[in-house]
Amino acid sequence: DNGSSGGDGGRRFVGQLGDALWQHSGRTVAAQCCYLLAEVGVGNLSDSNARIVLLGGNHKQLIRYAHDDAIRATELLEVAKREVNSQFTLTPLIAYKYVYAERLADVGFVEMARQYCLELQKCLKDLPQLPPQPQLSTPQQREQYELSLLRRRLTQLVDVLLHRLNDFIGDGGGGGSSGASSWFPLPGRGMLSKIGGALWGGDRDATPATTTTTTTT
Repeated sequence: DNGSSGGDGGRRFVGQLGDALWQHSGRTVAAQCCYLLAEVGVGNLSDSNARIVLLGGNHKQLIRYAHDDAIRATELLEVAKREVNSQFTLTPLIAYKYVYAERLADVGFVEMARQYCLELQKCLKDLPQLPPQPQLSTPQQREQYELSLLRRRLTQLVDVLLHRLNDFIGDGGGGGSSGASSWFPLPGRGMLSKIGGALWGGDRDATPATTTTTTTT
């Protein structure tokens, strides 16, 4: 019974098992399976206590933790959650979706990247807007302020990327993997490194697989 003290104790035990697998054996995927069974949520990289940031990625090892499979696996978790709550959004995943869209554009999958950007625009509209005079006296207010900053920065990046993708498609670039990355003008490199270097780690240049994504059109 999830509402009983026994259920709470069981989840706590399974979560502790995940901690042991992760910290002492380095078995990230097995640990994350335990965390999911213990109903541990996906957290932000900035939270030192986060147990899951991306499924399949060990965020304690920043180099290569934000690989494509990890982003897609976490998207599948979001899709599964939406089967229960159609309004559910994994807010920590939004920035990684932008990274994946940029990777797709980087190797020439322009139409797929464009669909990601359109989906991202919808997600970003649901985040709080930056208030003119933010109040930061409580943890909840600080969290809302950080979300509003994320919304503003990612909105700028997504808009620029989408504009250039549309220009590329309009010029006859198409949506295949024809090696367009050799001249496709990717946006926001400097800004991206400033706001995202510590957020999604050092694997931004990995080539994405071209299997079906979970993004809806």
